[in-house]
Amino acid sequence: MGLKNFFGLERRRELRQEISIDVEFQVWDESALKPLTRKCTGGLTNISLEGACLHTNHVLIAGHHLMIHNDVEGKTPLVLEVPFPASGDASPRKLKAQVIWYKRVGAERRFQFDVGLKFVGLSEDDQKNLESLLRSSGP
Repeated sequence: MGLKNFFGLERRRELRQEISIDVEFQVWDESALKPLTRKCTGGLTNISLEGACLHTNHVLIAGHHLMIHNDVEGKTPLVLEVPFPASGDASPRKLKAQVIWYKRVGAERRFQFDVGLKFVGLSEDDQKNLESLLRSSGP
């Protein structure tokens, strides 16, 4: 991580926390306000106020590839159902994210793919919940 910062290769502006949270996600059609795919499971790690890394076994869901069908204008974001234990709300919050990159990481892990996400359209409550989550797991 140090060399990336030294050479200016690190694009992240927010510090990431090594938190691990089980989530469900699906590809969402923002124009029609409906899901394009079924829900899949995964895990979020490396979380910041701007984004996270999604670990999953699913990059192709019902004919929709997470990277290929990812609309840069935000019309087909990924919707994540994220539990925020500190918020006191029993139901998970839905966060929208844009897929930035993905890579296959191998069969020796629980999940085969890492998917880099950038959160989009966060409400003030979502922002506060993320801040609380990051504070509660801080160093």
